[in-house]
Amino acid sequence: MKYKLLLVIALIFSFYKSSNAQGIKGKVEGLKESVQAMKKKKAEECFDGYSYSKAIPLYKELIVLGDSSGERRIAESYRKLDQIDSAEVWYGKLMEYSDVNAEDIYHYSEVLKINKKYKAADEWLTKYKEKKEEDSRAERKLANNNYSEMAVDKGQFKLFHITENEKNADFGAAFWNNKIVFASSREIQGEIIKRQYNWDNQPFLDMYVSDRKNDGQLHTPKHFHKELNTRYHEGPACFSSDGSEMYFTRNNYYQKKE
Repeated sequence: MKYKLLLVIALIFSFYKSSNAQGIKGKVEGLKESVQAMKKKKAEECFDGYSYSKAIPLYKELIVLGDSSGERRIAESYRKLDQIDSAEVWYGKLMEYSDVNAEDIYHYSEVLKINKKYKAADEWLTKYKEKKEEDSRAERKLANNNYSEMAVDKGQFKLFHITENEKNADFGAAFWNNKIVFASSREIQGEIIKRQYNWDNQPFLDMYVSDRKNDGQLHTPKHFHKELNTRYHEGPACFSSDGSEMYFTRNNYYQKKE
């Protein structure tokens, strides 16, 4: 009788332990799913808010075999950050999926072309054309793919490095009263509050002006006009032929003001 009682107790304990373990396992799995859902929500918020550099590591943690959405978001993020080598790698991974879409193929062709892989770029562009016959871009580009001729230096222009270039973006140069006006995301020395654009983690664009030296180099650039620069993007700009009118782009900082 004693042995039967012990056997019953052992069976009850074993059943309880098994049920408890299954319950804990279920809770752990549920917790993992909740964490993954939170990470995906955060990744989507970063991507939709142009914080691509923050979105990339989150999406890399969410990669699921058989699901192309993670690779697509990572590839797009690298492309928009102009990190073309990484974009090529991730678009290459994306091309292995059966549900790859036409825009994926087009962007992969473009990053291959930027990396001077012209033959592969044309092959993927041809595949894009087969999917999007109504898009004339592919036909025009394939008809003008004489890349070797484009790379020949015909001596029409002389290119040289401007010593005042910064590590951040400098672009959109325009002539104005024998000066150069351009947009730049260069850091402002002595600035207490540093505001950065989510897209690339660089300062917001401002407009700068510089006098030209006789050798084509620039004197130290200065802010074009402090009253024109807001806390967000300004630039690039262009001017009327007499220099009396200026047109430029900026973020809609003043909500009800054109």
